[in-house]
Amino acid sequence: MQREEFDNLIRTLLSPSNEERKTAEQAFEQLCSAPEQAAPLLCQTLAQCPDEAVRSLTAVMVRKRITSKFFKELSPGTQAAVKQSLLQAVQNEQVGAVRRKVADTTGEIAAMIMEDGDWPEIMPFIFEAAKSPTATLRESSMLIFSRLTFVASEKMVSSIPTLKQLCGEVLQDPEKEVKLAALNATACMVQALSSFEQHVATLTDMIPLMVQVLTEALNAQDEEAARTAIEEFISVAEEAPKFFRKHLDPMTQMSIQIVTATNL
Repeated sequence: MQREEFDNLIRTLLSPSNEERKTAEQAFEQLCSAPEQAAPLLCQTLAQCPDEAVRSLTAVMVRKRITSKFFKELSPGTQAAVKQSLLQAVQNEQVGAVRRKVADTTGEIAAMIMEDGDWPEIMPFIFEAAKSPTATLRESSMLIFSRLTFVASEKMVSSIPTLKQLCGEVLQDPEKEVKLAALNATACMVQALSSFEQHVATLTDMIPLMVQVLTEALNAQDEEAARTAIEEFISVAEEAPKFFRKHLDPMTQMSIQIVTATNL
């Protein structure tokens, strides 16, 4: 099957016709029973198809279909091609909603691979993307990293100072969406390391930077951003409550600001 034909197959999965959609689903399932054939087509369509709706659905399909079992059935060359295609798609996607799906998918696939394997290129990519002059790529780096934290927590221990610096820098990004992604990544890292109490303690001086993201959203009366930030703090408080113990003053001030914010 050629890529253009596969594009049309994915497009038909979006058809309002039940009959057409059912036929396409059967064809798709049959194709996915041959991972070595399906994987390149999925990744090529994700990275190259000009149809936004097709790329968006393909991002979801890649996330669902490239399981650990599926990936292990691929040849080493195809595994490498899948990784390369995902990183290419993250860099090239121009549509915000699709790009976030692609970044989430890449993070999920990377986490799956790193559970019992390795993807040596993924962390250098995250660090490079975090320093990109392109805000969307900086945001994508944090979205990918947040998906890796829980799987790679033990591997992260030796790199905590470097990861702390990375998140600390991106938390101060001038772009709101990038800062929110960095807040999510930082919150995920703290939660993932919650069982390593002595290491979590070294991250507590990031709290003022985390609080600043919420404070800026409140000052800007950006309800959606503020709610997103508050949810991150709640998640950390539930999983790693001791994290905030030494920074009660900024947390108290933040709580007062939340309570007195009339727009929330």
